[in-house]
Parts: sequence; structure tokens; C-alpha cells
Amino acid sequence: SVAITAADAADASSPVIGPVDLSLKSGDNYTAVAHLTEAGEPTATLFTNNPDSVGKGKGRLTVRHVAAAPSVDVLANGAAAITDLTNPDEVELTLPTGTISAAVAATGTTDPLLGPADV
Repeated sequence: SVAITAADAADASSPVIGPVDLSLKSGDNYTAVAHLTEAGEPTATLFTNNPDSVGKGKGRLTVRHVAAAPSVDVLANGAAAITDLTNPDEVELTLPTGTISAAVAATGTTDPLLGPADV
């Protein structure tokens, strides 16, 4: 059971999020994210991480949309690699190793809202 309180809270009696019961399995790998919904409401999302090997010469990139924002496209070297990603969804990509210029744009556009940044 998890509850999240404001950093300046006097005690934990008035959580901003929760309490929320999280079901965890032995041996799995998780990320819990406190964030806002698209509508701006506080929430928390539990993601199950994939720690499996992707093979020599490849890497895994997991992109998660946890912003109080509408759907987005994720651009790789200027082209949409992920389209219509909504809060609180995720997409996992297996890519050749190297550097990609990544940016985030409103769905259906290529004008960056965030980035570009080398990943």
C-alpha cells in the first residue's frame, strides 16, 4: 500500500495520491511513477520493466507518457518512431546501438515540444 504526500506535509494523514494497493510479483522489476493525468489530476502508475537481453548490438528504449498533456508522437532523427502515445501508456523499442536525436511533438506534427536531445 503506497501513499504520496506533499514534500511540505506535516504528516502522512492527507496524501495527495492514495493510498493505492500495488500488486507486486516476486522477481519482477517495476517503476512506480507519481504524475498528473492528462486532465491534471494527481495519480500514480505502476509499470513493469522488461530486463530481458535484447542481443548484441541492440538496445532497449522505453518511452512513457506521464505528462499532463494530450497524446504525442516521439520523433527519432526527425521522423515519427512512436505515434499517438497517450498518458499513462508506454512503448518499448528495440534499436541498434548508437545515438538518436529524439524529440516529442503533438500527435500528427513534427514541431518539437520537447527536444531534440541526443539519446
